[in-house]
Amino acid sequence: MDKGLLAECRRVLDHGMPQEVRTTFEAGRGYLPLAMDRSGEGGAVAVLSDHHGDTMIMVHLFKKRGGDWEHRGGGGAGTIDYPLIQRAPAKGQEDYLRCPGNGGVLMNPEHRLPWTGWYLRHADLTASAEVSRVRVRGRLIEVPFHGFLIVVWSGRRAPLVEALAEDGESLATLDVSGPTFH
Repeated sequence: MDKGLLAECRRVLDHGMPQEVRTTFEAGRGYLPLAMDRSGEGGAVAVLSDHHGDTMIMVHLFKKRGGDWEHRGGGGAGTIDYPLIQRAPAKGQEDYLRCPGNGGVLMNPEHRLPWTGWYLRHADLTASAEVSRVRVRGRLIEVPFHGFLIVVWSGRRAPLVEALAEDGESLATLDVSGPTFH
């Protein structure tokens, strides 16, 4: 993994998303942070990567150990559209929040049986223009201008994610245990 990217992910996990959002790649720096979430000892950072001219969203998962963020794994997939654009309004109730993908990594590899291990899981989410923030197990996550966000958890059961309008009104609730295709 690129050392600069790893350092940027750790910086985002420690200090939050940058206040100034870049929308273009800088020379020699083929990635842009898109979203971040932390829960307990786990954290995830989504970055937009310019991989040989093809943009892709990559998610990297980390575990807090001894005050440092240890990279535990990650992956990515090609994007259909360039994601750093303003969000479109929802066409219906099911469009406020979507979950195009999810994944996870085993955090304690000494446990060989899947049901005995501790997994850090994540869900990729896209939010419509009406959604200002989401609520996940009591924590609030601001939705960036581009609408892509990530939610991380370590329990066996996926959380419900509640889409909230600017005034706090609940718009929709989404189970992120699997991708939504509509």
